[in-house]
Parts: sequence; C-alpha cells; structure tokens
Amino acid sequence: MLLGCRRSKVGVRYPGPYRSHPARPDELLLDSEINMTTTEENKAFIQEMIGTKKRLEDYPERFDQNLVMHEPACLPFGGTYVGLEQFQKFYPQVRDFYDFGRFELLGVYGDGDMVFATIRAGLADSDGTIFIAEQFRFEGTKLVEVRLHICDDKQAAQEAGIRIGSKLACHVAN
Repeated sequence: MLLGCRRSKVGVRYPGPYRSHPARPDELLLDSEINMTTTEENKAFIQEMIGTKKRLEDYPERFDQNLVMHEPACLPFGGTYVGLEQFQKFYPQVRDFYDFGRFELLGVYGDGDMVFATIRAGLADSDGTIFIAEQFRFEGTKLVEVRLHICDDKQAAQEAGIRIGSKLACHVAN
C-alpha cells in the first residue's frame, strides 16, 4: 500500500509524502493503478472480516469513527446508525437474527471506493436462509458507510420466514 502519494500535473502519482519527483521512472504509478491497489486491499479486508466472521471492533484502524450503517427497515434492527456506539447498541440484535454458523460468503466484488459482498445467511432458530449483499463504501482504506440489501424475492423471503408487506416493509415471522 502506498501512503501519502502526491498528484502531479499530468495525472500521475509519485510515491512518498515529500517527493516532488520519482527517484526512478519505474516508481511512477498511474491513478488507475493506485485505485486498483486500494480496491484490492479493501476487498481483501472485507473477505477476511466476513470470511472469518469477525466484527468491526476487531479492526479499529479500518473504519471511520462516524461510520454510517443502513439496515433495511424490514429487519428487526432496521434503521440508520452512525458511529461505533450506535453500532454496538443494535449489533446484539444482528447476532440474534442470523445463525452465523450458516453464514456463507459467496463472493466479494469491488470497483473504486465501493466493495460488495454477497452472502447466504442462515436465520437463527430456523432452517431458512436469505441472500444478502453488503455494500461497503471506503475513503482510501477507511470504511465510511455500510448498506445491507436483501436479495430475495417475495416467495423466497416467505419461505425463509420473512414476510414482505404491501409497502415492501417486512418482519420476521414468529
């Protein structure tokens, strides 16, 4: 990872925070190469965090203190949360909702500052599963926003124990 790159007048970045020109021509990096490197690093972070079932608190250097999290209103913990304190208040409900023993990371995809993870998530106290996509927005390598998307249609959601109402709001069936 390159930190403190400077932008030149021709759209090329030079490594190092104080260098106005590279020591060698092979140190030139195009903007697209830097973005790809950051994107790949962010994808690897999400792959590790979700794949090993760790929590945000395990990576304090990787998220912004004002991280914004959007959870669908159809979930028992639905809403928008800002910062670690609010995250810690709603996260126990997340642990109760999902069966993390049946949480399967299907893929991680990235483009620029956005990373998506697709997941087959087991539901607690049920044989049901739902497919979700988590959208992660980064500023550099800091996670600044997370948005959860439920990717099942009405029939699949009902089979998994989630009802979708007339206003696309849903709740977990008891």
